[in-house]
Amino acid sequence: MLAELIAARKSPGGLSPTSMATYPAMRDLLGEGDPLVAFSRLEHRILETLDLGDDVTNLYAAAYSLGLASDGATHLDRLNDFGRDYGYEARQARRHSDAGLRRLARLITSNWIVHAVPTLEIFLVQQSNGSFGVTMRATRQHYIDMKGFSCETVAADGTRRPLTVGTTTEKPSGADESTPETIVQTLATPFVLPAPTPGVPKRLRVTWPGEVWPRFAVSVVGSLSADVVLTSQTLGNTSQVSVEVLE
Repeated sequence: MLAELIAARKSPGGLSPTSMATYPAMRDLLGEGDPLVAFSRLEHRILETLDLGDDVTNLYAAAYSLGLASDGATHLDRLNDFGRDYGYEARQARRHSDAGLRRLARLITSNWIVHAVPTLEIFLVQQSNGSFGVTMRATRQHYIDMKGFSCETVAADGTRRPLTVGTTTEKPSGADESTPETIVQTLATPFVLPAPTPGVPKRLRVTWPGEVWPRFAVSVVGSLSADVVLTSQTLGNTSQVSVEVLE
């Protein structure tokens, strides 16, 4: 993301709806493949943040550098406009611009994305003996750097036991160059979470580290026994699913 922002800053005239089409990460994260939507959303989000007025000098500098607040033909022209308007010499203006782009990159890949957030789906199927078959599907866009997910069981005393799970990965291409390419990772073989007993719940902990915090979705396929309660808790890049039997 930062590399695209730096490239846009260097380009003649800065960032525009037309040039946004050449920056796939920004285009897909902010506009779901539509460069005009991405450009408009970026402008809107920057203005919203500037209106908060909380230590936003570097964002002003980034806006000037990208051509969103300056009509300068070159990056130097736009930096000079920022320095003139806010009282900074060239090196100070450049430092503010660098800090502003880093901040924008963090905002775009965290607070400002919704539909492009990596998603890990956990599916549970209750078996006739009370155990649960578990399978998973992780979906992300190709430019979001995510590591492989890992699974552990958690005992009542908090002891964790790693599970060895194999995965398969598919990389279906987008319909055209403006369609985001997704990477789908699934369990090669479902595994079994043993049946809980009264007072002894079974817990599954799933962690998916990477560039951004993922979204977790837990689903039960089929019916669930009336005396079984299934809950999930998510914090950052980790989700824990608990299955217990009512006493």
